[in-house]
Amino acid sequence: QPSNGAAGSPGSQMTRHALGTTNLRSAPAERPYIGDGLEFALILDASSPGNSLNEEAVRSLQKGDTDVALNKLQKAIKKHGKTVALQNSVGVALMYAAKIRKEPSQKEVFHNAAATAFKSAVKLAKGRLKGKTGKARKTKTSTDEEDDLEVARANEVLATRHLESSRLNRLGVELDLQNRWEEAAEMFRAALEAAPVFEPRAANNLGAVIYKNATHRSAGWSEAEPLYEQARQLVERAMKHMPGSTPVMKTFREVQRLQDSLKAWRENADLKELSVPESKLRQVAVNGTLVCTWSGGGAKFSLMAINLLESIRRNAPRWEQAFVVMALDKETELALSGNGVTTWLYETVDIYMTRWRLLAGILAADLKVLLLDTDVVFLGDPFPHFFGDADFEVMTDHLFPSRDLWDSKWRDEEHINTGFMFARSTATSRALVRDFITAHHSPWASEAPSPGVGGSYDLFDQRIFARFVRRLIEDGLCVSFYEEKVYGQRYRDASSSDEDAFDPSLLNPSVRVHDPEVIAHGASFFWLRSHRSRGLQNPPVAHANFGRHKLYFMRDRGVWYTENFTERFKDPPQFDEYFPAATLPKNLFLDGEDPFAGGSSMPPKFLRYRLRMVDDADELAQHFLALTAALEVSVALGRRLILPDSFNCRLQPTWEPYRMSSTFTSEESSRCTFDFFADAQGFVKRFGHLLVEAGFAQSDYFRSLSAEPAALSVQLQSLSNLSQKPGGEKAFLELAVLRHSLEGADVIEIGFDDEEDVLELRNLLRQKFGTTLGKALWQCAWVDFEGWFYATRPGQAEPVGERACGVRGLDCCSVYHGWAEKLEYFTDVRWSLPCDCGVGAALGCVAR
Repeated sequence: QPSNGAAGSPGSQMTRHALGTTNLRSAPAERPYIGDGLEFALILDASSPGNSLNEEAVRSLQKGDTDVALNKLQKAIKKHGKTVALQNSVGVALMYAAKIRKEPSQKEVFHNAAATAFKSAVKLAKGRLKGKTGKARKTKTSTDEEDDLEVARANEVLATRHLESSRLNRLGVELDLQNRWEEAAEMFRAALEAAPVFEPRAANNLGAVIYKNATHRSAGWSEAEPLYEQARQLVERAMKHMPGSTPVMKTFREVQRLQDSLKAWRENADLKELSVPESKLRQVAVNGTLVCTWSGGGAKFSLMAINLLESIRRNAPRWEQAFVVMALDKETELALSGNGVTTWLYETVDIYMTRWRLLAGILAADLKVLLLDTDVVFLGDPFPHFFGDADFEVMTDHLFPSRDLWDSKWRDEEHINTGFMFARSTATSRALVRDFITAHHSPWASEAPSPGVGGSYDLFDQRIFARFVRRLIEDGLCVSFYEEKVYGQRYRDASSSDEDAFDPSLLNPSVRVHDPEVIAHGASFFWLRSHRSRGLQNPPVAHANFGRHKLYFMRDRGVWYTENFTERFKDPPQFDEYFPAATLPKNLFLDGEDPFAGGSSMPPKFLRYRLRMVDDADELAQHFLALTAALEVSVALGRRLILPDSFNCRLQPTWEPYRMSSTFTSEESSRCTFDFFADAQGFVKRFGHLLVEAGFAQSDYFRSLSAEPAALSVQLQSLSNLSQKPGGEKAFLELAVLRHSLEGADVIEIGFDDEEDVLELRNLLRQKFGTTLGKALWQCAWVDFEGWFYATRPGQAEPVGERACGVRGLDCCSVYHGWAEKLEYFTDVRWSLPCDCGVGAALGCVAR
């Protein structure tokens, strides 16, 4: 309390409140961190208009209820007009609202609004003092008003510093996403300096970019080690201020993993092969052959391996017995063995060369092995498709292998996909694997992996192995086959031939590369359906390596065999700092539990729609605008949207260059899903708790549900028009009544057997209930054309595109990995879709 007003005196009292665990205290010299370090002065003047509501608002803030506090302050201002005390309290409440926001952009919005409120308080205080002259300046009231001005100014400075820190932190995050770590570090350091108190989010982010830069741009582990320790100290300090924070814990675990891995890399530098349980493996091998993968991360991550096993059981049962998994931790071993998997334990944090040391150990046991990544699925039996003429038979990531295989102008990681390798135990195969391990025992024993990243560090063993093999082929020390083509030499002595007697030691290792039309990578199966060019109903195997968000693709395309619909919809939204889940209005489900929050006891309800096209409008924009409208309607009704499979495939830039017109039927050409055009990861991470994939409609679970049209337009028309008070309790309660009236149908269908239009329904819904939900779902954001991510070959011009003002979660420029960023690289055809998917302006997002 300032000296001008003793406690309990009737005059103006300004009390400094720490809005956290303590209700009232003075500010110590080094303040403990509370949330966002909020230490703002509140002006509580018993004689000031609206003081009663102001004090009620303060008590609500002390309970952590910012919405109630802001509502009370809004009522006070509406009744009494703006005063210094009320505007000051609004600023404090908005700072507290910023504190509880997880999304950086939302924090910035509230920080900006708070700074504006404090600026208004300063202006009001100056105005009151300006009218005081002469003797009046020396009155107690004038002194109080001078103190009010001082408090408002101090708060404005604090809020402005928080705002600047928030802005710099956001810019650092954007640079981090572009792998511009040194520039990002500068931003995070500036954010820490700008903040009035220690800012743990900026410290955590700084630690993250320090370890990334140390990893990818240092010369080796000696240079990286002290930087890892520096990153660890920053993150540990952030943890003390934000205990239990998911992003901070994630960064800490990653730094810890890198430090542990560095130690393991040193210890394993001379390790050439793993010891494997030979007797156990021989017992389960089929004709001396194993189907093998490895897995770690506990029960959750072992689901991929179990899904692989289930695909073998269904589609290639002969190989179920031969399926074995090396577990990297005890929890994974227990989960796998509980599902009938033959497994053994090898605990390590050094996963860099684990695949190759495991392969070396199995080959040393004189066993053949099909070594797989866990995200492979069997859709048939691949073994009849093997040629049997090489030490290794592998998958490729090329789209046009007959033209591009082993040509050095393409990225090495295209030539071989190490997620599918069949290896025979021969002297040459064993030697090749051992030589590779010897040359690359450390992830720094490489060269710059890709433009824009630099450094010698490379954990992508697929790229490193393919480069290793390509150089052997170029040096005459390896031979490779693709179809009838031969690359390199069969013998080290070029004069030797099959007919001549020759020294077996002169025989080169051999690698056969399979066509992706048969041994399918992700683009070939999940998008192109190129197996049809070979007359196959399905390829024998498919690898979910193309496209981001593997689980979405596997579910949608019907190859996620471990689905549990009883448990699936009980999962809460996952927090991701870079792709935060959409947050719904707080009062949307006043009538009961939030069906999207996780743990709901009620069975999920669904909604699906068909689009009614308008001839003279942009077709792709219509598809995405209808998708946004349908999601808004379905969420308002407490239902999960079933994504459509009705996008026009011909609108894709890939349609002709990737020869899709020859593998899609006429009907299928109008049955594409959104992921052919937009980034699945960003969309599903933001909205995944509110929807299900289109493939869900092909499941037995869906077929068991009741479905009916709902005549929504009639029901909406009969409701009160509450849009003038959006987000109010009355609007949400009427919406709850509508939801309850529709509970009889498991699935509501729009545009199937009725004339309903989902866009018209969305507009009618907004007319009746306002735009609160729409604003929560469709937050405006710049959508950048991330040309730095696009692949380029030597001499090729940089890709060209323009950023757009769109909405979070919808991005038609970043369809990665293996789709948009490779189109121009392989075909010289640009990825030409608008980054905002054509809907930014229609959803109210414009550049300013």
